[in-house]
Amino acid sequence: SVIGMQSPVRDEVQHAFVAEFYRELLRGKTVAESLGYARRARRYDSGWWIPVLATSVSALRLVPLPPTEASNRLPRNNLPMHDRPCVGRVADLIHLSRAILQDDRRYVAICGIGGIGKTRVATELMSRIGSEFPDGAWIVDCSAAESIDHVASTVAAHFGAQITEANVAANLSQQLKNRRALILFDSAERFAGHGLADLIERLAAECLGIACIVTSRVSLGWSADREIPLGPLLIPDLDYSRGEAIDMFTAVARASDRTIAIPDASMELVAEICRLVDGIPLAIQLAASRLRHLSMEELRDFVKTSI
Repeated sequence: SVIGMQSPVRDEVQHAFVAEFYRELLRGKTVAESLGYARRARRYDSGWWIPVLATSVSALRLVPLPPTEASNRLPRNNLPMHDRPCVGRVADLIHLSRAILQDDRRYVAICGIGGIGKTRVATELMSRIGSEFPDGAWIVDCSAAESIDHVASTVAAHFGAQITEANVAANLSQQLKNRRALILFDSAERFAGHGLADLIERLAAECLGIACIVTSRVSLGWSADREIPLGPLLIPDLDYSRGEAIDMFTAVARASDRTIAIPDASMELVAEICRLVDGIPLAIQLAASRLRHLSMEELRDFVKTSI
């Protein structure tokens, strides 16, 4: 099978993409499934998607390793590898870490509008506290699931288990009863009113070693202490040398083109651009990546006319 990058991307992004792809192949996914996962995991790098070409053998699977050998070789997580650190969100990460590890709130939801950074915060949280869970930290992409049963089956598959169609929630709880793991149900809004909350609550009640994180654009109907709203990045009013939004803009601009240097005199313009996009992380990333082709003033004017 041949894979080709259709867009020029930085070497470190290529390496991370290929690592994601082969890791999924080694887990027994098909070529098409592995490519799809790698694309979703790397979709925010450099401000553009990474298109991929593959040969017609998209259903091909690698020959799986023997179970004992596979369990020793494969990482006990499927977390994406980010080439940039998580910017800001310090208070949110501390609050979420304490909620799960100290307050024994073994299921929480990170809620907010699209592009606000829910998945990035969740995966950063998992990378920080995942070592507390010997059976791993696992992401379940709910946007790719066809039904709540499919979601449950995906969870089970991460632990090498299978569940029957009859009474899925009870079957999954039985399979995970003796596990200690952290599970992220990502992009879960489509199942918010269709059984996901019940599934997670049952896991929390019957599997004392399982902790669950949910990212969703809508509420799951849980209490306020379990649903943490994620707001925009902070934008400074006076000191333009610091602030979460400023830090993200400069980090993305420099990552997209290492020759870019933003002088202190331009920081007020950076703050203005961040305000124009309401401090939304995805919008800041997309704007900053255009600094390769536009001056700061041109970028400000472009953002003004685009919103």
